[in-house]
Amino acid sequence: GFNVNRMTFTTSSGVATDDEATVATVVSDPFPNPFVNRVTIPIESAAGGSATVEVFDLVGRLVHRFPDNTLASGKQLVTVRPNLAPGVYMLKVVIDAPRSASSKQNSTSHTTWHRVIAVE
Repeated sequence: GFNVNRMTFTTSSGVATDDEATVATVVSDPFPNPFVNRVTIPIESAAGGSATVEVFDLVGRLVHRFPDNTLASGKQLVTVRPNLAPGVYMLKVVIDAPRSASSKQNSTSHTTWHRVIAVE
């Protein structure tokens, strides 16, 4: 694994393939939840791309942003350390993945929202 901007990437040996259809991206529920000082987000992307993780409070204010970082294809664990006060937050995970050569678009975006609870 490697660490970029307080975001840790760990790649498994499994690699999905793209058969020039829509690129598959799966973002699973973050764990542990509740969390103390870090939360891990499982991501599986057939073609890699970039990941952005944003943390919002329940009023909708952006409290942390972990900028675009390169993802390899396959299964990965993205760990963020947002240093939050105890409470309920929303994680917005945006994966921008390249499209296949036959696609007219340069990339596709996949966004998921996850509720997480920060505790001391």
